[in-house]
Amino acid sequence: MASPNPPSGKLATLLDQTSQPAGATIDELIGATGWQPHTVRAAFSRLRKRGFPIALVTDADGRKVYLLDPKEG
Repeated sequence: MASPNPPSGKLATLLDQTSQPAGATIDELIGATGWQPHTVRAAFSRLRKRGFPIALVTDADGRKVYLLDPKEG
């Protein structure tokens, strides 16, 4: 990963969910963490500042998913 200090706890959960090939929707991430939507988005902002290339993309089914891009970082 991009960071010398890999996150633990719920931040690690976010990274795990977004590293799946299909990515994860905001609702899936809320369910996995128990956080509010604005907290999930703020966590992604912090992770991006730490060097994790997380993007919001539209998948082939038209769903908006968060995806950890392994090609970057």
